Amino acid sequence: MLPWMNRRVCATTSASIALIAGTTWGSASLANSPEYRPYEEYSSNFGKVVITKTSGSDYSGTYLNGAASLYGRRNNNNKFTGQWIRRDNASQRCDYPVDGSYNWGNVILQFTADGFSGMYGNCNNPPSNTWSGQKLTIQPLPLPSPQPQPTRLDGWWRGDRGGYYSIQSSGSSFQMKGFTDAGLPLTLYEGTISGNQISGRWSNFCGGASGSATLLYQNGIIRRVGGNFSLMTNSWSPSSRPANLQAQPNCNSSSPPPQQPQPQPTRLDGWWRGDRGGYYSIQSSGSSFQMKGFTDAGLPLTLYEGTISGNQISGRWSNFCGGASGSATLLYQNGIIRRVGGNFSLMTNSWSPSSRPANLQAQPNCRAN
Repeated sequence: MLPWMNRRVCATTSASIALIAGTTWGSASLANSPEYRPYEEYSSNFGKVVITKTSGSDYSGTYLNGAASLYGRRNNNNKFTGQWIRRDNASQRCDYPVDGSYNWGNVILQFTADGFSGMYGNCNNPPSNTWSGQKLTIQPLPLPSPQPQPTRLDGWWRGDRGGYYSIQSSGSSFQMKGFTDAGLPLTLYEGTISGNQISGRWSNFCGGASGSATLLYQNGIIRRVGGNFSLMTNSWSPSSRPANLQAQPNCNSSSPPPQQPQPQPTRLDGWWRGDRGGYYSIQSSGSSFQMKGFTDAGLPLTLYEGTISGNQISGRWSNFCGGASGSATLLYQNGIIRRVGGNFSLMTNSWSPSSRPANLQAQPNCRAN
């Protein structure tokens, strides 16, 4: 398997277009603002191929006139290495599914000014079958309909652990000033807006406590999804301006707000089930985290190793067969582990608690047909 399997893992002889839309903020607000990239069209021995650059060296597309998909990377020499997926059961059935399909394989294509040529294979077999195409056109993607007006965040918010917070923003700059329930200034958070996410640092007016935090605005609520925050505040909801605001903090108070301890690493040891199939065994020690993935048939598939920080894990994964690897950020919340950044083998997006499967194998089968 190959590095971009994060998007789905494996593909037939294909090419599929996936338009990735981002989100930007303008003056204290959130709004969708997609990036538009040109797409390429080819006629080939597997029907019409449409392919687009999705991000960096990543490409995705469709072939068989839109009935099948392809995902991969194209380097500076225009060599594409990727995977295909079909859903019509017209090719060799593999031992385990990729993105819900048992029909998939690897592909290597060399693109030129006139078209492309290369090889594809079934399942994990080396590519050995010919695939070629002639260029038809390169043209920009159509602009979408106007997006709805952004939601403004400026104003007053209430923390889930108490306190009132005043938000002001300008362009991508974000500032949130916190007050105690008694109206005393407590903390100041300053950060940068990127889409519906804010990254920045906070500091208390008294005592010198400080730290970093990542916030996410969604469904009318601001949530802390990374780092820590003064008084361990986890979320904020809209509120009205309090009546008893003070201009200066009282750092000589006999009982200043205590600095909360850092969150302890979350222990998730045991067996988990992926939303795209497979079983995963988690083991941790302190802030060290390891997750070993198995196929539904019990064969070792992938290994993820990372570092726990609160309820978030950052690390890298690699497949036991094929050399595929990548990075991923995971978040544990409400009994579920979710992928919130990067990519993951088989495009797994979430994991839920499970029991140990009965058919576990000790070694992967890298020679499986």
